[in-house]
Amino acid sequence: MPVPAQCPHGPEAFHSCCALAFAGLYADYVDEARIDDIVGFFATDAVFEATAFNGTVLCGREEIRQFYVDAPRALGHFATGAYVVASDDGTAHVRMRMLVVFRKSLSAVGYDWTFVRGREGWSIGRQAISLASTNGSSGSR
Repeated sequence: MPVPAQCPHGPEAFHSCCALAFAGLYADYVDEARIDDIVGFFATDAVFEATAFNGTVLCGREEIRQFYVDAPRALGHFATGAYVVASDDGTAHVRMRMLVVFRKSLSAVGYDWTFVRGREGWSIGRQAISLASTNGSSGSR
């Protein structure tokens, strides 16, 4: 399932309106533990740099799936904004910040996405997350 970005600028483009819509959908899917849908956002050969979270770099959908299966469950993910930093032929680089609320903590997480355009539409080719700040303990399932 490619990113469902119905950009008013056409299927060739990936603008900030698409990035913001995707960020909200991504947050909902993570909160609802819709793992198959989340993994469907990623290209088959996607890379997920989770070094700030757990020291790993994940390659491919199966490793990415396992990350989401094992991740602590949050009470909610709240996208605070998303925007396109650069858009080249066939790729779009997007940044987003998200507040993640756990039972005993609050974290500010930075997302850097590289979207790639394929035959079926846009998908995540690379995702890197960074922990901007946190308070408390996020280990709540």
